[in-house]
Amino acid sequence: GSAVNRCLSCEVGFYKGTNGTGACDQCEVGRTTVSTGRTQPSGCSLCAAGYYKQGANCVECGVDTFKASAGND
Repeated sequence: GSAVNRCLSCEVGFYKGTNGTGACDQCEVGRTTVSTGRTQPSGCSLCAAGYYKQGANCVECGVDTFKASAGND
């Protein structure tokens, strides 16, 4: 069948916890998901590229620093 007629998993960085026609919701700024198909905001557990883990938060890398990939290290 055509992709138009199928339900697709939310992409990495998005989640959707309800049935129906609504679009997937994007993780809050600085966070992403481990994989596709997340159903809750808690699935946005990784710090995105350019952000690092500080306590329970993901903080943007400062001037003259960077982080190239998602992760909590």
